[in-house]
Amino acid sequence: MNNTEYQTQLQKLIAVFLNFNLTVHDVVEDRDAHRIVMWLKARADTLVGEYVNEYMWTLDFDDTGEKIIRQHEFVDTVMNRDFWPKLSAALKALRKSQMEEE
Repeated sequence: MNNTEYQTQLQKLIAVFLNFNLTVHDVVEDRDAHRIVMWLKARADTLVGEYVNEYMWTLDFDDTGEKIIRQHEFVDTVMNRDFWPKLSAALKALRKSQMEEE
């Protein structure tokens, strides 16, 4: 995704994830490779209960160290496999209910 696409996706999620908290547990910096790797944990409240996930982000920077030129994200696959379908179904039901009320 480019920056605009990523921002659009995040804007949609803001309304879904309440009390979102992202905690950085470890950061490894490789100055020669212009790379940072971070281990993070997330927690939020949603329509279908608590969201808890772990992430590993790899950020590669340009030679100046000012611009991210590549980003990789690894997430807890079990959480994604089990949580997202439930959340998607709840959001569809909510939208349908809101449309019926109008």
